[in-house]
Amino acid sequence: KCIIMNQEDIAFNFDETMEFFEINGVLLNNKEKREVYEYTGGWISATYLALLQYYEEKTFDNIPKAAKLIKKTVYDKFDETTKEILLKLSIVENFTLDQAYYITQNRKCNMVIKNLVLNNCFIKFDRKSKLYTLHSIFRNALEEEMEGSHINFYKLNNLTGDWYSQNHNYIKAIEYYYRAKNFEVILDLLESTYLIELRNLSPKIINSIFEEWPIGKKLKRPISYLNYIFFCILQGKTMIGAKLLYETKAIYESDEGLENKNEILGEISVVESFLMFNDVKKMNQYHKKAYELFNGGTSKIANSKMPFTFGSPHILYLYHINKGKLKELVNDFQTEIGYFVHISNGGGAGAEYLMKGEY
Repeated sequence: KCIIMNQEDIAFNFDETMEFFEINGVLLNNKEKREVYEYTGGWISATYLALLQYYEEKTFDNIPKAAKLIKKTVYDKFDETTKEILLKLSIVENFTLDQAYYITQNRKCNMVIKNLVLNNCFIKFDRKSKLYTLHSIFRNALEEEMEGSHINFYKLNNLTGDWYSQNHNYIKAIEYYYRAKNFEVILDLLESTYLIELRNLSPKIINSIFEEWPIGKKLKRPISYLNYIFFCILQGKTMIGAKLLYETKAIYESDEGLENKNEILGEISVVESFLMFNDVKKMNQYHKKAYELFNGGTSKIANSKMPFTFGSPHILYLYHINKGKLKELVNDFQTEIGYFVHISNGGGAGAEYLMKGEY
């Protein structure tokens, strides 16, 4: 005779949110539909406030009423411990209880969160992922409140970066270290993070770290800098990447006093090989040169985690250009690919058999 109603049961889904606007005479375009649903998250009061805003402004930009309403009716009624915990947690999209304790450094954190889930519709728990999430509007209100608080924003973001780093989520870690202006730790991570992961990093973050630095400062962290150059090339900024790479190469070739000179020149050869992407013979030459410069060692940039086919289901499709040259292409790969496999610790291992099969 009874059912338990959860937050989800009394929230609008996407279609219901759109129907609400249509019933009230507002037809939204696709961009506005996404925008309003991301903002309200199905919260009915927020949807109503968004409707009023749209009537007046014909836009969803700046809906201050929601944040003020939440502050007055919800946030201001919490005790000071709960307020501080919520403010600190507002900097993350979602969190586990362990993460919440690590970020807030408050032993009461777990009890506060569990009480909020039971008594408040602004925080929800996903039983599958074991993650807690603050409602987007509630989080926006907390972020506004954070600006005038006593909380050390940089220390808080650094702690959050530490959490993600310790849990091997290096992209998230870099984002929070960036907010904390902890650039030295970011450079450490850039030296150890697999490049394919860096493609998920905001270009704004990685660009701002390197663009304004003088070349001398960049060369004090050469692996990080070459990873950045490689990042530029993979992002399609080939001309910019090539310019930076050849500038670095010229310095290393002319200055005998630079530390680990051969190792860095080997890494430069690895990156340079990708500028010759459509010429298999040239790529192989650079891999061989890197192999010789490493003197039996391996690359810190190329590794077995790299996508050898760059997402293509067919290796030869990437390289076959000239009619009648396919067999020669396969032979070149089979003869020379061992250099890349060695320097990358197994990257592309077995590709020679796959190419033979494709042929």
